[in-house]
Amino acid sequence: MTVNIGKLVVVTGFSGAGKDTLIERFLTKRSDFEAVVTHSTRPQRKGEIPGVHHHFVSFNEFESLIQKGEMLEYVKYGSFYKGTTKSAFSKVKEGKNIVWRVDILRAATYEETFSQVFDAETSQILSKKSVRLFVKTPSHSTSFQRYVARDEKSLDIEEFKKRLKRDIYVYDRYKHKFPYIIVNKTGKINQSLSEMERIIDSI
Repeated sequence: MTVNIGKLVVVTGFSGAGKDTLIERFLTKRSDFEAVVTHSTRPQRKGEIPGVHHHFVSFNEFESLIQKGEMLEYVKYGSFYKGTTKSAFSKVKEGKNIVWRVDILRAATYEETFSQVFDAETSQILSKKSVRLFVKTPSHSTSFQRYVARDEKSLDIEEFKKRLKRDIYVYDRYKHKFPYIIVNKTGKINQSLSEMERIIDSI
């Protein structure tokens, strides 16, 4: 039996690297791909649309999903949860090409995640049709400047520093898993988009 599996593009990177903007531009241009919409308990940011950027739920609602076994993966940043439901991710088995924005550790170890949802044959095929993209800025100071500009109302400098320190540690441990790195320079989003398309179309 032939398994109809779409392409999986896993996008990750340091906070403030411009991952969401890059994905949004890519999806606007490429109707042959769609995003995996994750769940989040953090406050909705200006310009974000529920059900498009995230499914915004309460802390209790998120923990209920965990208890019911409906989460494929999740992580807690400070006091907020973020994660992907099994139903949202399994659409790739329907032959759809999807973009999955996820934290660095999950991006580095997604083969383990596949085994929770798919059978061995499907997992093997999906691994061959997937690609990891690591998005970063030219420097961590640039990431911090973007973070400040993006989250002025909920700015938590100490939390940002802790998260960056943790992410750097994870990246250093798993950097061999990320052959494709996009340096998203300020004002060069179109250049980053072209690089993203080139990489994705090569698999």
